[in-house]
Amino acid sequence: MRLLSIAVAVCSFCFALPSLASDCQSLGSTSERAGCLWKEVTAADQEMRASYRCALTAVSAFDKQSPRVKFRDRLVANQRLWTQQLKDDCSLSADMAMGSIGATIEPECLADGYNRRDLSLRQIVRQFEDYVAKPTLGCQRRSD
Repeated sequence: MRLLSIAVAVCSFCFALPSLASDCQSLGSTSERAGCLWKEVTAADQEMRASYRCALTAVSAFDKQSPRVKFRDRLVANQRLWTQQLKDDCSLSADMAMGSIGATIEPECLADGYNRRDLSLRQIVRQFEDYVAKPTLGCQRRSD
């Protein structure tokens, strides 16, 4: 019964993942797909890190205007927790797959997580734009 529960959890996770890299899915072997997906992870991670830097800039500027508020410290702590949780969750999901599919589950999970976090961080930047001059953020790298 426990094995069935694990299998259901893994399958429901797999179906919840959006198709991140249709080019990768068309590749022949699992190892080729996994290699391609890890490149997607790198790109998504870089985008998310850029948004994180912009969010740090925005909340730091706000903190200077409102000394009692320490959003920067909270954002840094939250980012650390989020990063560890994502890595743990994705690793567990891949391990639970118990087969070659695990090689593609982890990078898909990570890329999806980084893309979602990127959107959240950009939302934080938008919320603080009224307090920070937009050109000083250096965040206009792609349209939101």
